[in-house]
Amino acid sequence: MKSTLIKDTTKEEREQGLVKEVISEILTEEKYSRFLNDHQKEFLFSNIERESKRVCYNVYLSIVNSKFNNVKTEVEFKDGKGFNPLKLQTKFGEYKLTGKIDRLDVYDNNFRIIDYKTGTIDNSAAAFYSGRKLQLYLYLNAIKESTNLTPVGTYYYPVHDKFLDKTEKSYTMLGST
Repeated sequence: MKSTLIKDTTKEEREQGLVKEVISEILTEEKYSRFLNDHQKEFLFSNIERESKRVCYNVYLSIVNSKFNNVKTEVEFKDGKGFNPLKLQTKFGEYKLTGKIDRLDVYDNNFRIIDYKTGTIDNSAAAFYSGRKLQLYLYLNAIKESTNLTPVGTYYYPVHDKFLDKTEKSYTMLGST
């Protein structure tokens, strides 16, 4: 059974160490390393590293503190890859919708879709009913039609780049169950 609160700082330190390692590796590439000679840009990369650590650790906590298991990331639905494309019947004939889902989580026979967003999230009913926010529901239907799993939720996971202070909590999934 997973605990409801993770207090194992070793895991947090390990996760944050991985983020630091990835950022360090990226900064060794010539196109990025030149920025380290500029103190302003060095400060920016420092902020990006700090925020990346926070985001990664919060994603980690959202996984370990849930009964759902992350079974796949970058889930494709299209002919010959991953899951079947979503087939839509239109007055012009059949249309096959393809795409890539950020994260698919499963618990028992249930699944949920999670999509990471860096920008503003309009999760309003008006956005859904006007057809502007159908993405998650199209993803949900693609998985539902390709499996025997029951859909139980679709969520946006905000990944903000606002360089928040430690007291702000902005990593709450938004969606519908």
